[in-house]
Amino acid sequence: NPVISTLRESETEAELKVSELSKRYGELHPKMIAARSDLQAVRDAILIQMRRIASGIELDYLSSKDKEASLEKALLAAKQEAKAINRSEFTLNEYVREVQSNRALYETFFNRISETSATGDLQTANARISDPAVTPLEPAKPNKKLIVVLAFAVSLMFGVALAFLLDLLDATVKNMDDVERKLGQSILGAMPLFAGKKPKKTQESEQSLVRAFANGEEHSFCESVRTTRTTLTLSGMENPAKVILLTSSVPGEGKTTLSCNLSQAFGQVEKTLLIDADMRRPTVAKKLGLLPYVPGLSNAVAYPETLDECIQSLPELGIDVITSGPVPPNPLELLSSPRFREILETLRGRYQRIIIDSAPMHAVSDALYLSTLVDGVAYVVKADSTKDSVIKSGIDRLEDSNSRVLGVILNQVDVNRESKYGNYQYGYYDTYGYTGKNA
Repeated sequence: NPVISTLRESETEAELKVSELSKRYGELHPKMIAARSDLQAVRDAILIQMRRIASGIELDYLSSKDKEASLEKALLAAKQEAKAINRSEFTLNEYVREVQSNRALYETFFNRISETSATGDLQTANARISDPAVTPLEPAKPNKKLIVVLAFAVSLMFGVALAFLLDLLDATVKNMDDVERKLGQSILGAMPLFAGKKPKKTQESEQSLVRAFANGEEHSFCESVRTTRTTLTLSGMENPAKVILLTSSVPGEGKTTLSCNLSQAFGQVEKTLLIDADMRRPTVAKKLGLLPYVPGLSNAVAYPETLDECIQSLPELGIDVITSGPVPPNPLELLSSPRFREILETLRGRYQRIIIDSAPMHAVSDALYLSTLVDGVAYVVKADSTKDSVIKSGIDRLEDSNSRVLGVILNQVDVNRESKYGNYQYGYYDTYGYTGKNA
């Protein structure tokens, strides 16, 4: 039968389709359910067709009455079968609609998932790897070497600037260059500190200081005194300064100690007299260890006939000394009297060199008056102590009174410190073996 053959081919195709789909989908997949429904429908159609053929064959062998009965039965069976087919078709349509609905829903979700995946792949990253991470061998910051070098350079510049600033603000006289630069005076000599430090203020130490040149223990100091003696001698070649007055700006600058040692230096080559003209605070007698009650300058001025009694000879120092004597109530009137001038002229005839130790310039006016009676004035300045303005004021007063200022003697210079700052002239005596260590 050609109908049966066609249905058999359809059944074969439906079976192949179910077989292929079963490899890709499960039993509950919509496509799998639809394929099985198609296969079942083809099989039902084949079964119906085979029953119809079988019913036609039976009708040929039955009688007409039986045929009618048989036809009625066949009709009833066909009706029932048609109803069953209708119910199956209705159920099949329900399944087809459900499959289509599920398929549309599945395709919608699948499309959205695909879009989401595609969109996610298209997003660009905000960061990218430029260089791989490598563990450094040394820290990049801070640069310790650069910091140390910069700190050293800045500290050095700050130190130099501070040193220049302190030097500009320092109004004292420290070395020979300051004497010529700040005071405008020639330098007569520079006296170093004893043993590189300031001496202690005791009676024993003061007596040793005023006799330092004669004792010869401090060789650098002794050589400085000799240099000062030579400078004073050479400065008065055309107009010899036979009578020299030593003064200073303020007390405590070592004027008396220098007068005693300078007198001892002149005493080695000339007959020398030391006069203590500081009648307000006399210290020569005490420092030289002389008796305090012996007659002195005040006695000689009051009683000129006692001049020889007022002169004390010190053979161990090689000089003669006239102390101040008893402190008078009016020292300036005593020094400005004609008797003092007469005594000074008498002493000029007896001695080749006279050293007068006077009071400071800014304390009283004794030194200012005495400067008009002597041949020259040596101005004593304590290094790194007295302000240059005070020193300049004292020298200006002497020059205004037509006094002959021979120059400045710089006292108590810290030789070690000045040599460190490049003032090599202070180490001259050490170089040539005149220090105590090399003696």
